[in-house]
Amino acid sequence: MYIIAIRPLWRGLVEMSKKTSVFLILLLAALLLFWKISSRGLNEWDESRNGVNAFEMLRNHDYINLYYRGALDLWNAKPPLLIWLIGFSYKLFGENPLALRLPSALSTLGFFAVFFFLLYKGKNKELAVLTCGILLGCGAVIGIHVGLTGDFDALLLLLLAASAYFFWIYCYEDNRNAIYLAAVCTGLAWYVKGPAAFLLLPGFFLAGCVRKRGFEWLRDFRLWLSLMIVLLFVISWIVVIHFFGRSGTDQTQSVNSIQSMFAYDIWKRFTTSNFEGAGSRDYFFFFSAIDVRMNIWNYVLYLTLLIGLYQAWKSFPRFVDRFRTSENGMVHFMTCLILFPVLFLTFAASKHDWYLAPVLFAMAYVAAKGVHYLSVRFKALKLLFAALFLFTFARNWLQIDQQATVATFLQPESFAGRDTIITAGNLRQDMYLQLVWSGIPIRCKPVAQILPSRNVLIVIDTNLRNEIPVNSISLNNIVSGYFVSAP
Repeated sequence: MYIIAIRPLWRGLVEMSKKTSVFLILLLAALLLFWKISSRGLNEWDESRNGVNAFEMLRNHDYINLYYRGALDLWNAKPPLLIWLIGFSYKLFGENPLALRLPSALSTLGFFAVFFFLLYKGKNKELAVLTCGILLGCGAVIGIHVGLTGDFDALLLLLLAASAYFFWIYCYEDNRNAIYLAAVCTGLAWYVKGPAAFLLLPGFFLAGCVRKRGFEWLRDFRLWLSLMIVLLFVISWIVVIHFFGRSGTDQTQSVNSIQSMFAYDIWKRFTTSNFEGAGSRDYFFFFSAIDVRMNIWNYVLYLTLLIGLYQAWKSFPRFVDRFRTSENGMVHFMTCLILFPVLFLTFAASKHDWYLAPVLFAMAYVAAKGVHYLSVRFKALKLLFAALFLFTFARNWLQIDQQATVATFLQPESFAGRDTIITAGNLRQDMYLQLVWSGIPIRCKPVAQILPSRNVLIVIDTNLRNEIPVNSISLNNIVSGYFVSAP
């Protein structure tokens, strides 16, 4: 009875019109992205750093070099497209969590639209809805360090998905001029996160060889012109830094942001085993990353891969022939996109689960392919998968709802009547961002030189408690590891 009742609902969901599907997907995505967007706790690392970079950019009017606490920022050495967007958002909505996260939230909505239209070009329209449903129910796209925070990865994901969309049109629909738009999107992705923009290029090459059944397609002059366009984006930023970039001191040598980006973000990060405390290399990174990001759907992915391996084992030539048909074009396209980033990150020394963000959408498609395959052959499983979609969406929403709120001492009353903020010791980046948003001048002093005053907000690292003169500053108000003068 329940199975009979679920069938019309399942059919209605997967067979909606394109406009209705996009509207519903974007509506649900917006619900998750904007839920408590202003009250969720700030991410200590990249999000807060980006917020400070944008704040100082607007104050010093240097739109090329990034600064942190008044000094040239060589830790965040990426090109500044995201910082420009955050600064523009600050101008429109003020300096607050909403403005910080708005570029990422809008980029994520754009990603869902672009990715849906990409999947809709495949032979099976139902998979577009199923894949987006999986992504709505996990942290692959709408998660920390991607769509929910003011980080680089949401904007990067949008541009890479757009690049994949145009490459599909070029390679699978034989619209030759589309490759230029794919190149422009890849070039813009360079201005977001530097070399991470090129993660999908090996997948494009492999997909082209599979689709065209060889290397003849590499003779197309448009392909080489598009690569020149990408190269021009890279060279343009190098030229800008050469003429307008500032140099800072990195340990013992003077470096600019280009040198820092290639030395820090590429060479050290992916070759040094103890870089950022990474420890030994994790060759099971793929499994741990998707376990964190895919919210149960990773097990459906495993099952889908096992089914594929079993079919290949039964008849490998027949499996390869079916894999390369136009009906399965989207399957081998997504498979090709996955392979290089997974192998590259598996053998890299330092990595985080969000580094897989550029290909997690492709993994969601593979999982959706398994959902469709099993639900067609076993009708009763439609009820199970429908329940799984609802459960994972609700779980993702609850995880967003339960995220910590901004620290209480940074509420407006804490700054009332203050004309100076004095800090001592190490200050976490999220704490510092919330202080600079107040607009009150910030000074850093040794603990012994700090004198309490009604018009001064004092923030001191608790690790310095032994350096505080007796009876000079109250030690009763401790918030998040800091002594904070009472309002």
